[in-house]
Amino acid sequence: MKKNFMLFGLIATLSPILIGENNPKPKVRSVTIKGAYSLNSSDLLSVIRTKPSSLFNKEYFDRRLAKFDAISLKTYYVSHGFLSSSVKDSVAVQDEFVDIFFNINEGNQVILKQVTVLDNNILPDNQILEILSMKINSPYNPVDLNKNLPQLKNEYQRYGKLFTQINVYESIKDSIEITIGIDEGKDIYIESFSVDGVKGINPYLAERELTFNKGEIYNKDKIDHSQRRLLETGIFSYAQISPTAVVGSDSTVHLTIQMKQFKPHEWQSIGGYYPIEYYEGAEPLPAAGAEIGWRNRSMNFTTTNFTINLATYLIPSQDYVYPKFSFNTVVGNQWFLKRRVPTQFGFFYETFKPYGRFQDPFISRYGLRIINRSNVTDRSFILSELKWEKFYE
Repeated sequence: MKKNFMLFGLIATLSPILIGENNPKPKVRSVTIKGAYSLNSSDLLSVIRTKPSSLFNKEYFDRRLAKFDAISLKTYYVSHGFLSSSVKDSVAVQDEFVDIFFNINEGNQVILKQVTVLDNNILPDNQILEILSMKINSPYNPVDLNKNLPQLKNEYQRYGKLFTQINVYESIKDSIEITIGIDEGKDIYIESFSVDGVKGINPYLAERELTFNKGEIYNKDKIDHSQRRLLETGIFSYAQISPTAVVGSDSTVHLTIQMKQFKPHEWQSIGGYYPIEYYEGAEPLPAAGAEIGWRNRSMNFTTTNFTINLATYLIPSQDYVYPKFSFNTVVGNQWFLKRRVPTQFGFFYETFKPYGRFQDPFISRYGLRIINRSNVTDRSFILSELKWEKFYE
């Protein structure tokens, strides 16, 4: 009896999967927005994710998605100054189709009349308004204001103001007046730092990538730059520098540098039919190929990377299948002669048949290359390459 009961339960559970649902989801036939007089209807339709079905795409009705679309429309209206707007969604079902309606009550549009900034000493008022995307005599946008407040705090952190407090006060009548109260706080200095997550290498190899020192004023630009440099070594998959207030002090912090390392040794392989660069600089050609590579991210427990790759390709044509073999090896490091100058040394070799001339002998090409990158600023660099190569048949 118990076995029969279990069998019946299993059949009841699997039957919807085996024979399909009796009531498939209805398809969206139309999406209509009503009450939109001030904003462009096409812009409103681009905000929502629910789209009507077409000849090539069936859009099935999802009640939760329709609710999210109503919230998105509300947020869009608020971002254009319609603070008291409301959006209600409704549906009409007919057979296997659904018509969706969004009914909008716009309300009055609120214009930003005045902004007063209090107790700011480091940043000028116009810079604060620009960061917060606030424009006088334009529709008030509280969405952008709240989104940009963290960016304003980050700007203060560039000047050592790590614990700045920012409060926004609104006075709404026919228009709106905003008061921004800023407590910049004290200048914050770096008392100490620690490195966590470094295994198998000397911690100095990570510490030399840091652009800040103990005793310096906290500077977010230097913190971000240090994180980027740690990741550029190629041995860390994650780097995060977090400040913690020092107990008994209101003007110093301890920085914890938390990192995670890649696997030091890694095999990589790929195979299939895909475009390859048969000649350097020429248009890729479809080929059957296989590639295999080995990478050592930390040679001799340092930040020196070593990579070796082997590849074989077969490029078919109407009269012949053209083979190509290539070999590449690269050694690189972010430091060269005790200076941080990212440099790579490489050797390459390849042999192939001239495409379209299968009667010609194989051509071999080999050479050396040195690639050097010098950073000018955080957003600009000079890339130089020195290459020697030779061909022979």
